[in-house]
Amino acid sequence: MDQYIEVSGNKVSLQLRIFHLIEDKYYIIYCPALEVTGYGTDTDEALISFEHNLQVFFEDYVVQADKLFEYLESMGWKFQGKKYHRDIGVDDFMKNLPMHILDQTEYQKSNLYA
Repeated sequence: MDQYIEVSGNKVSLQLRIFHLIEDKYYIIYCPALEVTGYGTDTDEALISFEHNLQVFFEDYVVQADKLFEYLESMGWKFQGKKYHRDIGVDDFMKNLPMHILDQTEYQKSNLYA
């Protein structure tokens, strides 16, 4: 899966790999490519928490767009065409986890800040 982030003005479109994890009684949604996490007592609550934290992440960085690009590059994202792309070593990520992975899926959003 091609992970990307595209910023156009104050709009963000993205496609990311997220992991659905469980630790003790909490469900966790984690995006290693951005280091953004959400959690809850079920997967729906975890996804709502993740989406809130993702929104806050981009609101903080979109206010200072130069900081967003600087941060993405420091996290290993590469600018190609009109988008930032990143490939993360999923196997390395998975073998170092101390918790159980339920699933990994594709997460897409467009026009986060219309």
